[in-house]
Amino acid sequence: MPNTYNTGISFSTSQKIEQLLASIGHVDCVMEEVENASMPSSSSRRYTYKVLLVSPDIYEAIDCVELLCAAKCIIDSHIGIDKDCFISNIYLDEYSRLKKVCPNYIRCNAIQQYEGNNAWYWSIVIAQRANTNMNDKVAILKYYNARILYDMHPMDLNPNINMYHHYSLLDKLRINCTP
Repeated sequence: MPNTYNTGISFSTSQKIEQLLASIGHVDCVMEEVENASMPSSSSRRYTYKVLLVSPDIYEAIDCVELLCAAKCIIDSHIGIDKDCFISNIYLDEYSRLKKVCPNYIRCNAIQQYEGNNAWYWSIVIAQRANTNMNDKVAILKYYNARILYDMHPMDLNPNINMYHHYSLLDKLRINCTP
């Protein structure tokens, strides 16, 4: 029997999402709509969703979270999230289901992340499409692992940013590097 795992991911969009279920391998990624009472006017209606994973195996759910984080890295062009926090959320659900005492490091590492855009929705779409083609899946995971090893924010790559003149550390310490 499959178990439902809370990833701790939630997002909101201005448009209602019609397809709330995406199958990623043997894992069903469910975007469950959450009531949003904070928006009183209908003109500024926001639809809020939380991401749940339905999986018979916890390790397949963890693999799905890693693929979702890799797809989110593609959209953001940098690593702005820590997949271990979302994996801790899955372990919290598993420990509560098995009625075991959860270790403190898992409880401390688990977070809930909310984003006010639909980047997580597109991450789910990318992960779903990549999972059907092994080459695409491997390419996304390789990109993600490369970003883990050396992540540079896209803003740092822009040569047109006018920054204040900074003195180098070598100049401040009066170290002469010339031979």
